[in-house]
Amino acid sequence: MDLTQFNQAELKRRELIGLKKLGPNFVRISHPKAIYTSIPLSFFISKCSSINFSKEYISMELDFDIDIERSKVLGTKRNIEELYIDDSHGNNDKYLLN
Repeated sequence: MDLTQFNQAELKRRELIGLKKLGPNFVRISHPKAIYTSIPLSFFISKCSSINFSKEYISMELDFDIDIERSKVLGTKRNIEELYIDDSHGNNDKYLLN
């Protein structure tokens, strides 16, 4: 770490202490052996929960919906016979399943 990075970090630390976002005075209940300070996460959790449960929210996962039954089959061991797939030309070709 060079001197400029250290000075920038120190300025940021002092700024946060001045804004009462860092330091022993910010913590309501301190632990005698604690090294780090923290803030309650309940505000952030409730904010995220209200977004997730709102009626307007639609998960992006729905765009990537997969066939769960097919994924179960692909995850199991297969018999040798299943690896030979009869194609439209009447040839029995061996395919590698990835």
